[in-house]
Amino acid sequence: MLVDLHLHTTRYSTGCSVLEPREMMVRLRDLGLDGGAITEHNYLWSQAELERLKEDTGTNGLFLVSGKEIECDIGHLLVFGAAGGVEPMRPALEIVDRVHRNGGVVIWAHPFRYGRYDGVPDERIVEIVRVCDGFEALTPSHSSSENDRALALAEAYGLTATGGSDAHTAGAVGRCLTRFERPLADLADLAAALKDGACTPVMGR
Repeated sequence: MLVDLHLHTTRYSTGCSVLEPREMMVRLRDLGLDGGAITEHNYLWSQAELERLKEDTGTNGLFLVSGKEIECDIGHLLVFGAAGGVEPMRPALEIVDRVHRNGGVVIWAHPFRYGRYDGVPDERIVEIVRVCDGFEALTPSHSSSENDRALALAEAYGLTATGGSDAHTAGAVGRCLTRFERPLADLADLAAALKDGACTPVMGR
């Protein structure tokens, strides 16, 4: 399955996204992708909202889940499952612990964006990734050299790596993706696949 794990829409990522939810769904379908994850800033879509969006756009066959992008001391985290009560601006360790205790997973989003970890030893980066369930190693929010570094670290240390477009516009949807080795039906399947490392970051379409 090919899934875009990092999408923002105008509905709840107001002020930064110009991607309409309906436009996002049509774009996922037209690109031939299997689905996506809406990861608004500090907001979690309800399951009812997700189902209504699929019905309204005739995309019921697509995999669609909601996570939440949260700011913390190490940057940003993508939280899937158990995200409803997780608050931003907390230490990453606190967020991850709370999510794990409730069965969810955490992906470190675009860790190298803006050169934030330039000069930081690889071993330190690996320590942080291993606190989470993986990291976004392929994203348009990185420079090409930052993506190269992330992919090299994932391969060298056996880290779970994902790809996501961090889309805020229709044209950005699907630029970087995560290929899953098995079918996904819901958030529980997504969490299990990420925990097992049953995924690979790939360039999009």
